[in-house]
Amino acid sequence: MIIRYTNDKAEKREFPFRPYELRSVEGELIEAAGAGVWDTFDGWDALFRRGHKRAERVGLWVCLRRENNALQLHEVDVSMGSIVVALDLGERREQRQQIRKEVAAGKIQAADGDRILAAAWLALPDGEVEDTDPLPPSVEPGGKPPSPLDDDVTGGPSAATST
Repeated sequence: MIIRYTNDKAEKREFPFRPYELRSVEGELIEAAGAGVWDTFDGWDALFRRGHKRAERVGLWVCLRRENNALQLHEVDVSMGSIVVALDLGERREQRQQIRKEVAAGKIQAADGDRILAAAWLALPDGEVEDTDPLPPSVEPGGKPPSPLDDDVTGGPSAATST
């Protein structure tokens, strides 16, 4: 994972972040920072992966403490949109491979797999598209993934959703 942080001076920082590779001291700090919201590292991780703002702030705090060990959690007071947690390149590749495996195994329909891959592709920050990561065929560059309400034949709104 990657934690991206933009401070109040618009300075952007990026921290590689692997929760289960943290040192025990960092894990214990995370547990102690739960303040009744979580009491275990796994509880924090579940919230962190779901986008819980306190959990994200604690993740950022752990990263910033590596540079300033005296930094206290209350000192990490950030705007709600200043922290972005994203999958790194390797994790995105693993995610795409898993989706393709599920399509091949018949666990999800191919069109749904294309929609999932397209949504993930379109969610990438500018400049992060890799040449080896082609856009799924069901999405045009600059477009959007097909909606489940789109007509499978025309690609446009279905008759049921048109007014």
